[in-house]
Amino acid sequence: MEPITKQEMKAQQGREDGIVEAALDLPLGARSAFLDEACGDDPALRQLVAALLKVHERSRTLREQIPASPPPAPVSQSPEQPGDRIGRYELLQQIGEGGCGVVYIAEQEEPVRRRVALKVIKLGMDTKQVIARFEAERQALALMDHPNIAKVLDGGATVMGRPFFVMELVHGIKITDYCDQNNLPTAERLGLFIQVCKAIQHAHQKGIIHRDIKPSNILVTLHDGVPAPKVIDFGIAKAIEQRLTDQTLFTVLEQFIGTPAYMSPEQAEVSGLDIDTRSDIYSLGMLLYELLTSQTPFNSEEMLAAGREGMRRLIREKNPVRPSTRLSSLAANEQTQVADRHRVELPRLIHLLRGDLDWIVMKCLEKDRARRYETANGLAADIQRHLDHEPVVARPASAAYRFRKLVGRNKLAFGAAGAVALTLIAGLGLSTWFLFREMAARRRADASEHVQEQLKLQAETEAARANVAETDAREKLRESYLAQAQAGRSSHHAGRRFGGLELLRKAAQMRPSLELRNEAIACLALPDFSAAKEWQQPAGTGDALDFDFEHDRYAVSDGQGNITLRSITGDRERLRLPGFGSEVLEQHFAPDGRFLIAMYRGDVTRIWNLDNSQAILELRDFHDRTHWFNPKTPSVAIAELVKPVAPQSGAPQPRDFTGRIHFFDLSSARETRVISVTKLPYGIRFDPTGTKLAVSYTDDPTLEIFDVASGHLERKETFPAAINQIAWHPNGRWLAGAGANGRVYFWDISADQVRESMAAQQAAAIGLSFSHQGDLLITGGWDSHARLWDAHSGAELSSLPASRVWCEFSGDDRWTGFVPVSGKLGILEIAPGRECQMLYAEAMAGRGTKGCAFSPDGRYLASTHDDGLRLWDLSTRGQIAFQSTVGETFSLRFHGSRQSLITSGQSGVTEWPMKAASDPASEGMAIGSPVLMSPPADRQWDYFGCNDQTFAVASGNKIHLYDLATRHEQAQLGGDITFRFTALSPDGQWCAAGSFLTNLLYIFSARSLQTMRVVPSCPGVGRAVFSPDSRWLILCGSEQYQCINTANGRLAWAFQRKAAGDIKGFASFSADSRTLAVADSEQAVRLMDPATGQEFATLQPREQQIISALAWSPDGSKLAVNTSTQFIQLWDLRLIRSELATMGLDWELPPYPPISNK
Repeated sequence: MEPITKQEMKAQQGREDGIVEAALDLPLGARSAFLDEACGDDPALRQLVAALLKVHERSRTLREQIPASPPPAPVSQSPEQPGDRIGRYELLQQIGEGGCGVVYIAEQEEPVRRRVALKVIKLGMDTKQVIARFEAERQALALMDHPNIAKVLDGGATVMGRPFFVMELVHGIKITDYCDQNNLPTAERLGLFIQVCKAIQHAHQKGIIHRDIKPSNILVTLHDGVPAPKVIDFGIAKAIEQRLTDQTLFTVLEQFIGTPAYMSPEQAEVSGLDIDTRSDIYSLGMLLYELLTSQTPFNSEEMLAAGREGMRRLIREKNPVRPSTRLSSLAANEQTQVADRHRVELPRLIHLLRGDLDWIVMKCLEKDRARRYETANGLAADIQRHLDHEPVVARPASAAYRFRKLVGRNKLAFGAAGAVALTLIAGLGLSTWFLFREMAARRRADASEHVQEQLKLQAETEAARANVAETDAREKLRESYLAQAQAGRSSHHAGRRFGGLELLRKAAQMRPSLELRNEAIACLALPDFSAAKEWQQPAGTGDALDFDFEHDRYAVSDGQGNITLRSITGDRERLRLPGFGSEVLEQHFAPDGRFLIAMYRGDVTRIWNLDNSQAILELRDFHDRTHWFNPKTPSVAIAELVKPVAPQSGAPQPRDFTGRIHFFDLSSARETRVISVTKLPYGIRFDPTGTKLAVSYTDDPTLEIFDVASGHLERKETFPAAINQIAWHPNGRWLAGAGANGRVYFWDISADQVRESMAAQQAAAIGLSFSHQGDLLITGGWDSHARLWDAHSGAELSSLPASRVWCEFSGDDRWTGFVPVSGKLGILEIAPGRECQMLYAEAMAGRGTKGCAFSPDGRYLASTHDDGLRLWDLSTRGQIAFQSTVGETFSLRFHGSRQSLITSGQSGVTEWPMKAASDPASEGMAIGSPVLMSPPADRQWDYFGCNDQTFAVASGNKIHLYDLATRHEQAQLGGDITFRFTALSPDGQWCAAGSFLTNLLYIFSARSLQTMRVVPSCPGVGRAVFSPDSRWLILCGSEQYQCINTANGRLAWAFQRKAAGDIKGFASFSADSRTLAVADSEQAVRLMDPATGQEFATLQPREQQIISALAWSPDGSKLAVNTSTQFIQLWDLRLIRSELATMGLDWELPPYPPISNK
């Protein structure tokens, strides 16, 4: 056997290295078939290559394992780990791995301190060829200086002699992923691609061919919010003229250099043809194809199945279809996904690609490189011409050129066909003369058929144009509907909610979208009213009319005093009460609808029992000034005008009159009490319990409250203006008074304070009433307008013209009667806006709420404020308990089944036991005395971490872990920074801690007490939140949110906040971990899928209130949003989704569980 020469050994070693590198780029399932083909009949080579691949896989497995306990002492064969040092660089985290190198995030400590990317050759891969290629990449990067190419900063070798180099650290994602995740339109994708072309042109000018352009080697990062692509990984770059390294570097024959899916035909061809810059033009065309269609030109499964030689043949010979054709052939669901990613309808996207972009892409992908663009700048310039609507250089190949290429690929077939054709020519020549007549007839028939085809084609073209025009028109109409709804919502006009939802319903029928859904939610949050029905008043009836409290009937009367009760539905007569010749001046229904009181001209008052149509009480020579029914008992109070005994000269003035208030029991028709007053009563109202009576006086600012049982005067208040009508709040602690100056005043009886509304009417109000929930107030005034008010803030919500308004809400707060300016009768439909209700913290001083939490059964909500803790009953939306606190309290949570509350603040971590209230008005719940669980930290901190067993407190550079049951400290965790917040995973495995002063997050094992990871974070992180299933960790920064996968510590997704700044973000997970709520801006809340980071709704309240905390109810149907004001927003997502479902705009999550009756 002849000895092997040195040159043969070198060639053999190069062949082995080439096969290993090519196999590493393939999935595990495809490697076996590739090795069978590449090694051929050489079993020894096959065995050697398989062994090398196993060694590489074991090395990769070791790197990816994270030890649960301190690792054993390293041996010489172990790869670098986070925390190791290479030269003056400390390794922090592995972020990438290629065929021959590993990339780390490293901390440079001198001469400047900064984060860099460090690439080092893998253990076991430091062959001469790999070292030469590694050195070539470093030299290639060093030659270039371009803003869209990652810069090389330093280089050297490890203590084991393996070379490394240091690059600029690029925080970014693949260009294709960035475009699809941000739904970039085609023009913006082309803008990013032009920057990539200019970067490649710079490399070409420096004499460097990249040879591996693909999406994973082009990362997009944000510079001041502007996306910027960065070209990386010149690991297989080639020099055109100069040498990149003194090391031996050559390409083994039959070795793939590059990624097959993006490889040019000359790269795949086994020949002596050299590779030039036009190879990169081909790869740029493949990238542009994927940016435009979200698909690669060649099917990856087809390429893998073809094998090595099949791949080469496919790349060299198969022509990809045009991008527009590829989109048209996709499945329906794939077409929808691509269109959504480009934010355009599919027909419109195909129209955009057809023509210029098809030609540009196909020119890049020409098999003959002489027909491609000469330079990357030429490609970029042609794309810019397309964007500028100028003619492009690219044009479709001519028919002659395509025919020459076809002949070149099929020489044998065309040769055989030529021989047969020559043989047939003689015979065809003899028969041609006999066919002339038949051919002439056929030509005439063909001409006629051609005319028909042209007419058909013309009709189809016109139909297609009409379809496109119709689609464009529908889209513009849809956008118009959306714009009208947005404009209406910003006004205070009545009906803006109803009108906006109707417009959005029409737009959704054309094409539903997230933008429509978010606007619909914003409309649903608006309280509003609008005329629902109008009808003509019966002929012969006067102005004295009234609606019953359920707005089922109304009463009218004629000039003879005959009263008719009619149904609102159908306007049919239901009951007639006879008169006695005197006109009815005023009439009112009792709250239960059983009685009707009528004031007749001539100082006569009658009370009718509507069950039997009998007058149960008649008062003659009785000047009924005003009256009101008791809401709890069958009784009525009537204020009588008492004339002066000895009037002064001239007509008596209002100040000369006094009054008496008579109380009648309607069951016995007997008078039960009389209260004499020294002034002329204007309005009287029973409180919700029926035990107190409030009285206002004519031209007088005094308001008095009497005890009904004793007749004693209990309270008295003087207002800034004379008070006309009055109304009690359902809680019985507030009174609203309509001032003669147009203002509405609110008297907090318990606090003995009077405040006025935020806006004035143009004239005095003559009627007002609270809704049964107490959150709305309706008024009617002399300015002929009905107005809807926020009962807590005093802000006017909406108004509409109305000659008269019956200021009484129906039992469900949905209806009230009115007289339009047209003179007809009507019903106002009221939308209370219960989809977003406001909890109002009374008598609170400071900046607002800090934190909130639902009780485990969802019945109660606890909240922290500047002045203390509050407990709310969500069935009534009323505050039922309060406990003052010392210092600021930042966060809280329920522990156990409403047995206690745990809070954190400046005074430390405190437990507040829940107990039965001694005051029956507190709904049976109260907050007990606090128990200090941990002393205050040595500095102010925001959020503490807590799960069902443990809570964590930050103090300096330590984290203290406490046992909730014993309240004793269990352990301490330490770090290199001053911690300002902590978070514990619900499964008890992890503890996360950090500070908004640094860009680092520490993740500890709460069981082994070891530091598991130090994760780079976004700027200004002020808190971290684990999902209930412990799968996700959300970092809330001042500029963006980041989601960490706790299984591997890697970034799952991130998104930029709409309002970045000093205010830290807030986040909260639903109990099933399927919905994430984040404060997207200072006022709006975004609902997201935590697995993907995709938004599916935004909650925009009617008032601008800065968000300070978020909390979900246990069933996920309600979201509490704390604000910097006295209000807590309570979003009812069950109501919102129910309405959205009728519009076709609901999001795709399971329905909420049914409401419990417990």
